[in-house]
Amino acid sequence: MKSLGIPLVAFFITVQDLLSPSVAAQAGEAHQQVTPDLGELVSYSHAGGLFTLQIPSGWEQKNLGDEQVSRAFFYQPNGPSWMVVAIFNRDEVPLSEHELGFQLQKDLKNVFRDYSNFIMNLEPTVQNDGSVRVVFEYDFEYDEDTVVMQGNSFIQQDGGYLSFIYIMVPEDEFPELKPSIDRILNSYQVNSNVLW
Repeated sequence: MKSLGIPLVAFFITVQDLLSPSVAAQAGEAHQQVTPDLGELVSYSHAGGLFTLQIPSGWEQKNLGDEQVSRAFFYQPNGPSWMVVAIFNRDEVPLSEHELGFQLQKDLKNVFRDYSNFIMNLEPTVQNDGSVRVVFEYDFEYDEDTVVMQGNSFIQQDGGYLSFIYIMVPEDEFPELKPSIDRILNSYQVNSNVLW
C-alpha cells in the first residue's frame, strides 16, 4: 500500500520521551497507591479552537504542536495512565475505512514495537461515528514489577483534518474505567472550520 504522506516522526519521538524508563519507574511506583478511578471529567479546549475534549480533572497536560501537527498529551501524575490527541492538516482525498485502519496499525507498530509483549488487534473496528478503532496492549516495566497497559486507539477524519487518539490504562483497571473512557472519547469534537 502506498504511503499516506503523514509526518508522524515527531509524534513518535514525543511519545517515546513520555514513556521513557525513568518516567515509567516513577509512574509505576505511584500506580501501586491509586485505585481505578479517573475522577471528575472537565472540559479541555485547544488554545486555537481546533478541538474540545473531556479530560480527568487531576491529569496534567503538555502541548507539543508544531507546523505539521497539533499534539496534546494528558497524563495521570500519580499513575501510569495517559492519552494523546494528534491532529494533522490533510487537504487530500479522504481515506477509506481500510486506509484509516492501515494507517493506525502502522503508527501503533512504529510507536510501541519496542515494548515488551506489544500486541494489537489485527482487525480494525469501524465505529458508529466513522472513526476506526484498534485495541492493543504492552508491558510497562519498572523495578521488579510489570503493569500490562491496555490501549484504545482511534483515527478519524473531520473535513481537512486527520485525528489520532490514544488512551492507555492498566489492563486490570479497564473494566472499571471503561465508562469514563467512553465519556472522554465520545466528547471529542474537532472544529473543521478552524484554519490551521
